[in-house]
Amino acid sequence: MLSSFWSFWVQAIVIGSMIACGILIVYTSKGQKKEETDETTGHSYDGIEELDNPLPRWWVGMFWATIVFGFGYIGIYGLANFDGIGTVKVDGEDVTWTQTNQWKAEVQAFDEKIAPLYEGYLATPIAELAQNEEAMQTGGRLFKSYCAVCHGSNAMGAQGFPNLTDHDWLYGGEPAQIKQTIMYGRQAAMPAWEAAWVNKVLKTWRSMFVACLALSMTLRQQKVLHLSSSSCVSLVTVQTVKVTSSLVLLT
Repeated sequence: MLSSFWSFWVQAIVIGSMIACGILIVYTSKGQKKEETDETTGHSYDGIEELDNPLPRWWVGMFWATIVFGFGYIGIYGLANFDGIGTVKVDGEDVTWTQTNQWKAEVQAFDEKIAPLYEGYLATPIAELAQNEEAMQTGGRLFKSYCAVCHGSNAMGAQGFPNLTDHDWLYGGEPAQIKQTIMYGRQAAMPAWEAAWVNKVLKTWRSMFVACLALSMTLRQQKVLHLSSSSCVSLVTVQTVKVTSSLVLLT
């Protein structure tokens, strides 16, 4: 929301410019002959004379059409703090169109579109889900979004961040211990993700959606995690590439 001054400033510049263009078109059209002529304006540039002919009508029409379109666009979508008549559906209700409301509507539409996908994941046994190529690709993208910043895109860690592809666990490798590490953090550099994920998701998606969890895996051994509570169900999907990582899907 702009201050009153800046809202007025933006409106004055935009609407004033559009009105000025219209005045300019009217002013330049006065006194011009309606038909083409061989008369010149008296200007000569390197021997090239300027004929005193009006602009083509289609050209002038495009100028007027642009101005009309501009006013129509402002009327529908608004300008600065002025709300137009356009609406968008958010949370099942028609609200005034704004960039924020448009974004919310698109997020909700996307959420509804992919909801069946995650419902299918929840209904699929973990061992079977781990063999689902589409689920593995989804898990890989989630890992890169939430975990790779510290643990690396290959989950091999970095200075100050543990390697998740070996057999060494700093705080235990059992499912409950892994969940404890991710959700509530550790005294080292591992932050507590529960509040960040839950609050962010509840505000934007209205349901607990996606969280990330790293789980050490090898080609000879795959571990899968299926955790449930009154508020969420966690699914860990595993993708093996010599030494692999897994992800938790919360919904």
